[in-house]
Amino acid sequence: MTVDAGALTRELTDYLRQHPDELGPLLPLYDALRDHARRERCPHGGRCPEVRAGALLVDERGRALLLRHSEG
Repeated sequence: MTVDAGALTRELTDYLRQHPDELGPLLPLYDALRDHARRERCPHGGRCPEVRAGALLVDERGRALLLRHSEG
């Protein structure tokens, strides 16, 4: 699935406004997304990290269930 880098950059910018203490770890991702959004293509020769999302569910007893995509 291809995602609009501009949309991801906007979402990440909004998130970082609410959580500025997380800027350090997320800065490399933010920089790569910003480059993609500005150039509308990958300027890194295919060396970009892959962005994936997952879910973690915790029940009322504190037990966690990790959901994985079928591709691993």
